[in-house]
Amino acid sequence: MMLCDFAQSINGKLYIIGGAWNQVQRPPGVRAFAVHVAVKLSIPWDLANHRMNMALRMLTDESDPVDVGAGPVEATGQFEVARGLGLRQGTPLLSTFALPIALADLNAGGYVFELRIGDRIVATEPFTVA
Repeated sequence: MMLCDFAQSINGKLYIIGGAWNQVQRPPGVRAFAVHVAVKLSIPWDLANHRMNMALRMLTDESDPVDVGAGPVEATGQFEVARGLGLRQGTPLLSTFALPIALADLNAGGYVFELRIGDRIVATEPFTVA
């Protein structure tokens, strides 16, 4: 998982601009900004063709949910990865996606994006707002 200025997932490939940062400086007077979260998952062969629940949420560095006025900052959904024709048995399957997250009135401090697949945390990405 990676924080980016901009990211898209097209045909299984991630297109990333301004990626791999962990600090953001908000200019004075700017209330809102966007963060993109780019994700590449390696799915085990035996989990192909199984629908899985996914949840991305933003927490403070003290593990409290972040609420920017319209409810918690989170994205949830389901995904399923199919095996391609001719793929050798046991080959891990890749799934990519990118999520734009609009943030407003975010206080300076430490935060973390947490990605869960089912009930398991599979990735965390901490960052600081100055």
